[in-house]
Amino acid sequence: VKELAHLFASSIQHKRIEDEILKLNIELEGKVLSRTEQYKNALDELQSEMEGRIEIEKRLRESNAAKDRFFSIIGHDLKNPMQVLLTSTELLRANFEKGNFDKIEKHILRLNESSYKLKELLENLLTWALSQSGRIEYEPEVIEIGKLLDKSFEICKELAEKKEIDM
Repeated sequence: VKELAHLFASSIQHKRIEDEILKLNIELEGKVLSRTEQYKNALDELQSEMEGRIEIEKRLRESNAAKDRFFSIIGHDLKNPMQVLLTSTELLRANFEKGNFDKIEKHILRLNESSYKLKELLENLLTWALSQSGRIEYEPEVIEIGKLLDKSFEICKELAEKKEIDM
């Protein structure tokens, strides 16, 4: 009977231990599921952030490419008036040495016109730079499109004439 009581007590003890292990196992599984969900959420957040960064990087690359094209165009546009300035000053010096004052006047006019165009290009570049940095407030105004088109046409016509293109 003693042995039977001992076996019975041992069996009850074994059952309690099994129940405790089962309870701990259920708790552990809950914790694992909770942690797994936390890691999944963190991974989803990282994935979303990574996609956002990839999109920002793509836009940055496009922006840099546009900036590079813009500077290439500006460089080319600044080159022509600068060349006129250099050539005119060389011709001024040569004509001054020869005493050819009629040609000097012609070159002074070319210098003045080229300097004005160079100033306009630089002002446009500075205005563009300010607009890109957000330091210019939007202030719409009415403009006379005809005058703007005439001015643009004159610039194009002048460049076309230099390249011997009929407009």
